[in-house]
Amino acid sequence: MDQQENQAKTRLAKRVKRQTVRYRHANPLFDEWLREWQDQARQADSNLQYIFAKARKSLQKFPLPVYCGADCKVLHYFGDKLCNMIDKKIASYELEHGTIDWDKHITAQRGKVKVCIATESPRVPSASAPRPKKTKRSARQAASVPTNSAGSESVALKRQNRPRKPVTEKVRKSKKSLTSPSIEPVPMLPVDGISPEACDSEHDDQLSTDTIQFTLLPGSYDIVLCVDCAETTSKSSKAGIVKELTQHGVLYDVRKLHVGDFAWVARENTPEGKTVREVMLPCIVERKRMDDLASSIKDGRCREQKHRLLQCGIDTAIYLVETAGQHRAGLPLSTCHQAVANTNVVDGLLVKWTADYKESAGYLTLLTRILQSTYQGLSVRALKGGKLPTPCPVGCCDLLEFSTFNKGLVKNRQLVVREMLAKHLLQVAGLSVQKVTAIVNEAPTLQALLSLLSSEEGIEKLGALKATRSGRPLGAAVAATLRSLYFDTCLR
Repeated sequence: MDQQENQAKTRLAKRVKRQTVRYRHANPLFDEWLREWQDQARQADSNLQYIFAKARKSLQKFPLPVYCGADCKVLHYFGDKLCNMIDKKIASYELEHGTIDWDKHITAQRGKVKVCIATESPRVPSASAPRPKKTKRSARQAASVPTNSAGSESVALKRQNRPRKPVTEKVRKSKKSLTSPSIEPVPMLPVDGISPEACDSEHDDQLSTDTIQFTLLPGSYDIVLCVDCAETTSKSSKAGIVKELTQHGVLYDVRKLHVGDFAWVARENTPEGKTVREVMLPCIVERKRMDDLASSIKDGRCREQKHRLLQCGIDTAIYLVETAGQHRAGLPLSTCHQAVANTNVVDGLLVKWTADYKESAGYLTLLTRILQSTYQGLSVRALKGGKLPTPCPVGCCDLLEFSTFNKGLVKNRQLVVREMLAKHLLQVAGLSVQKVTAIVNEAPTLQALLSLLSSEEGIEKLGALKATRSGRPLGAAVAATLRSLYFDTCLR
């Protein structure tokens, strides 16, 4: 009996405490105004009360502070009329109470709201205690209980083995104004489950002074948006996005980008006359209007641009699609939408839809503020060589100098045999970037590919190769097409 009690005591689990820290609204002032307008609409029996309720819910989910109506346009249920109402309310509030002190206002409202402590105290069955009686269940209850089948057991094992999130307590700093170069740091865009902090700590242990070219200390650099030269010429809408960025107070610079249309750099604050050092930040945006997307699908630029985005080494590559110009695209809308869906699902790029260049400028402004908040108080290191670390999410501080990164992606640079063969194979119908990558991994030269296609075993081996991202085999049809291309005297 004593032995059983001792064994039961050893099986006692420790008391478990789980602490959940929740924070108040990130924009309490705007939420208060929306609630007032919602109450007024409810008293007037107006349907606007439902619009204000949806806008409040959308604002509550947004983790960053907003400071004017233009900032709210990126949120759902915030139209031009509601944004104008917010701007007018800000003006009247400042006339009555003076300039809004965002730091004091938001910091006072921001804090812990609720701390939930859940305790578990497993009971130890004693020998003297009577066993609980079994109760009969109804037929409906018995039918609803899953049986111990293989499917239910596998689901249960997955749930048991699923790692729980660690209980952490985060202290957030006070917010800055929209025009200031930094905002509150927030966790940003983890890639494949890897947080920026983990990426940074891993490289801190591995890097040495031999691999670091230079370091930009906190406060010694600004986050600058780089705009490609093509975005400021030709169509009026392209030039209009620069005007919108100026109105939003975004620090930008127009230059030639060899990949993407928008990128961000950490530019050192140096006196005039000295060489300015810049570090490329791990975020890049490719912008497409619907008519431009249709023309790029026709001439093949779309596939090449996506390939260059995937090969540049930056994890956060965003495909920004504007619906403007969709009625004169030159292709069916279903074809364009399917191409965008393939970009997201097959190629793995982040896709963001906007209505026009004004919404695109607002989204770029938001990305700039997020990068400013993420890199606030962090040192940025420029690595020697021309290769980015893997993975490279937003928040990673071991990056490349901008000139090194941009020169490595020049279109007309000298290609090696492997790259030239890949560009050659991409012109064959039915071969995607993933399939071509699998082919050149197996046969990096044309001679190796010809020797592979010269035998039946080689053709079967080529057809069994799997694409790099999807894992699907190339198939016998692709192998037969390549065989016909290189060995038939008369092409069909």
